[in-house]
Amino acid sequence: MAAAQMLVVPSVVEPFGITVLEGWRAGVPVLATRHGGPREFLEHGVTGLLIDPEDPAGMSARIVELLADERRRRSLGHAGAQAVRSFTWEQTARAYERLYPC
Repeated sequence: MAAAQMLVVPSVVEPFGITVLEGWRAGVPVLATRHGGPREFLEHGVTGLLIDPEDPAGMSARIVELLADERRRRSLGHAGAQAVRSFTWEQTARAYERLYPC
């Protein structure tokens, strides 16, 4: 995955988006669905791009734009690689404890 130009996750239904984290871990720019989980943690234009999988023309335009802009691909890939560091098991457990206090 690290050798890819980008990762595109055009799911119509995406409960969380573990694939986004995998792309971030690989340091590649991520284009992810606006449907479901990714919109909760991906900062559009900073750690990736949110796309509408039901708009193929818009989605393909974002892909073409990103392919033509190496600097932006590097920037998004770097920001995602930094963002994925906050998704540890310890931090996930703390978040659950906040949601479901004992």
